[in-house]
Amino acid sequence: MIRASQIGSIIADPVIKARADMVLDRIRNFAREADIGWKIFEYPIEPDIKLTEMQTWQLMAIVGTLLEFNYAFERVEEASLFTFENSAPVRYYVNGIFHYLTALFLLDAKDNQKRGFSRPGNIIKVLQPMGLGHLLNPIYQVFDRPFGEEMSYGGTVLSIRNKGFVHGSFSPENIRKTVKDSNIFNEAQRIRFIQSHWDLFDHLIVLRLQLISVLTLANITFDNFSPSKLYHL
Repeated sequence: MIRASQIGSIIADPVIKARADMVLDRIRNFAREADIGWKIFEYPIEPDIKLTEMQTWQLMAIVGTLLEFNYAFERVEEASLFTFENSAPVRYYVNGIFHYLTALFLLDAKDNQKRGFSRPGNIIKVLQPMGLGHLLNPIYQVFDRPFGEEMSYGGTVLSIRNKGFVHGSFSPENIRKTVKDSNIFNEAQRIRFIQSHWDLFDHLIVLRLQLISVLTLANITFDNFSPSKLYHL
């Protein structure tokens, strides 16, 4: 999965790229089915500490959230094939992807820094105390890619989400500065933006596999983690 995505991301020829994407899609489809109990890595990933019950719950929740995220990525491609580029289904899934990306990896940078976390977002708050924060490095490397004149790819995503979806006023003026900085309507820039999306998608699949590996190594028994027990029902 890792090697295929690395090779696929640097292929420029559109015909070869299409063939490579077909192969990578088959690998993604197989990876999607992975669940706790699968032997995914020859050397399973082990956290620096023994997981508490709450930390186990948190990892299970992240694994589920990443699977939801996987669904959004797959559906946006499907929607673009069966509708058109800027259709309502496409916009719905793209907006959903932006919301997930910002919540999981981009929000609360200053607050996280004050609390000793190396990166913004929610997931780092769970993984860093376990000694697993390094698993997010490939994801943040994509976010840190230069994209606009001033902003990175991650900064562009965060700006679009914050000013266009959450704190905006449904006016194009809300994201004028972002559009100008990124030159997003330029075809080459648009391709770079989409490629970063897909590179992230592959890294997120790998992250989910890594967390499944952690939970598998811990010999999790699902009967001990039912919602009724969590809420003492």
